[in-house]
This record gives sequence, structure tokens and C-alpha cells, in this order.
Amino acid sequence: MQIIIVDHRRGTTRRFDTARAKAGLLAAGVGCTAFLLAALLIVGGWKLHGWLVPPRVEVVDIGTMDTAEHKGELDELRSRIHDESAAFARRIATLQAHIARIDAAGERMTRLANLDEGEFDFGQPPALGGPISEEGDTPELGQLLDELDALEARVRSRSRQLSVLEDMLVDAQAREASRPEGRPVTSGYISSGYGRRTDPFTGRPASHYGLDFAARPGTDVSAVGSGIVESSGMRSGYGQMVEINHGNGYSTRYGHNSKLLVRAGERVTRGQVIAEVGASGRATGPHLHFEVWHNGKAVNPSKYVHAAR
Repeated sequence: MQIIIVDHRRGTTRRFDTARAKAGLLAAGVGCTAFLLAALLIVGGWKLHGWLVPPRVEVVDIGTMDTAEHKGELDELRSRIHDESAAFARRIATLQAHIARIDAAGERMTRLANLDEGEFDFGQPPALGGPISEEGDTPELGQLLDELDALEARVRSRSRQLSVLEDMLVDAQAREASRPEGRPVTSGYISSGYGRRTDPFTGRPASHYGLDFAARPGTDVSAVGSGIVESSGMRSGYGQMVEINHGNGYSTRYGHNSKLLVRAGERVTRGQVIAEVGASGRATGPHLHFEVWHNGKAVNPSKYVHAAR
């Protein structure tokens, strides 16, 4: 279909083809629609991008926040933690030293008291056991420190008590070891007793303040108790003699020896050989003259000689 338009002023005419007009309007509409769709896609695309792509997050390392503003506080905190750790370590070391001392004292006392070392083995922790109990709350640091203080106090107290007990045990054993006991010679026989007898040189009654042990020359003479040699040498009537001070008022004398093996001031122990049997001094033959003195007076040695039996 065609439409003719007549312009009377200008004397001209114009023809329009409706089919072409429809096509042009359709093209224009399509173009507008495409433009609008493109705009919508552009705008929607930005929004969709925001929905699908997560926003950019800046990660900050807290460890790098040691700024000048907080550096002093951090340094002070580190220093305080270091000092407290060092103090705690020193307390643990002191406690370990006390425990080691207690273990050593326990081992010595076990030997001194002749206890069963297998039963009292201080090198191993004591055997413990029992049913499982319900778990309690985890103790706080302050509570642990209080318990550590109490433990240190108990350990120090036990250490002092063990030290006193050890000294008492050692003193008791020292007194026991120093008290005269046993025979001064392992062989031979008693040829003369303690008390009144006939003097072998004058034939008159006289007091004899010891025991005579007849034995072969050179027989070992042993100390009957621990002590300090008070004298060692020649003495009138005794010949070559050794005198031992055992403490607690006790002393012993060993006379008529052929050889002396200890010197004055020397410490001797029970059973130690101190001389050899001889016939020096006022003696009719080889033998040992043995005396026991207590608190400055000669006493009968027989009960001390037979005490070891």
C-alpha cells in the first residue's frame, strides 16, 4: 500500500510505502530494545559482579602491630615473664637439691641401720596405686604456687629431721663401736686373771689390774674398740705399750709388745691390728697384758672380753 501527500504551496507530492515504514519502525524498535537491553546488562553486570565476587579483604598480621606505642609494654611483659620463669626454675632446682640430699641421707641411714636396701631403695620412686578417682577442676597458677611453697617447707623440715636422726644414729654407732668389746688376740689363752695374785717376780701377793693372754711372739694384737691412740711407746712395767682413748670415759692398754704399729694421735677402729705380742718390760715370757679403764679406774676386762660372745 502507498500513500500520496500533495503540497499545494510548493506544488510537490510525496509517496510513502507502508510496508517499508513498518519495516523501519520495527528496526527502530529492535534497535531501542537492543540499546535498553545493553544498558540493563551493563548496569546489572556491575551489580551481579558485586554479588558473585567477594569484596576485597585486607589481612592484617597482629604480630606486626608491635608499634612504638606498644613496644615498651611488650618488652616489659616479656621481661617479667622471663624473670618469673627464671625464678620458678631456681625454685625447682633448689627443691631437687633438697630431695637429692634426702635420698643420700636415706641411703646412708639404710646402711647404718642395717635395713633391707631392696625395701628402702631411695633410687626408685615409692610404689603407688589405687582406683581412678573423678577428675577435679584444673588448679590455677596461684594454687600451684601455694602448694609448691608448702612442699618446699615440708622438704626442708624433713631434710633437717633426717640430718638430726642420721647424727644420732652415727653417734650411737660410734659409741657402740668405741666401747671396748672382744678379745685383743685371736689365739692364745688367759694365763692370769684380774685381781689379787702372787707376783711372779717377788712371790708376794699383789694386785693385777688386767688380763694376761699367753700367745706366740709376733701374734697380732687388735684394738677392742674404735678410738684415738693416746700413747705408743715404752712405759715402766708395761714395756712396749699402746694406750687407746675410746671416749665416754673408756680407755684400754696393751702391754709387753715386741712391735708397735700405731703412733700417738692416730685414729684406730675396732679390730685394727695395733701391735705384735712380745715380752718387753716386766714379763716372764711372751704374752699380752690387757687392761680396761673407765672414768680413771681400772676395771675387770673379763666382762668386755666376753661381751662379744
